[in-house]
Amino acid sequence: TNANGVTGFAKKFSALLRSDNIVVSRITNHSSFKFAETVIEYQPGFADAARALMTRTRLDASLVPAKSPRANSDVRIFLGRDAVEAVSSMRTNLAVEAGASS
Repeated sequence: TNANGVTGFAKKFSALLRSDNIVVSRITNHSSFKFAETVIEYQPGFADAARALMTRTRLDASLVPAKSPRANSDVRIFLGRDAVEAVSSMRTNLAVEAGASS
């Protein structure tokens, strides 16, 4: 979920996730673009998956349990303004890892 107001950011971020074989089921905009920090929300039983996602993306996010059930979404990322800066680093890291595995 784009929560930072940068046009197209959630779509670009989802492409990075998919390039790292992470399944993205939905891309949305939050009703407020006022998130300074990224938040990863998880359904009951998915805290480990949320931590693993945070590690793989190298985001310094807050992990929070979901306030209500959400169909087809075990883990959800609210991309704050801090994620915009992290993406350039993530792209660099993915490129280095891809080069190392070739």
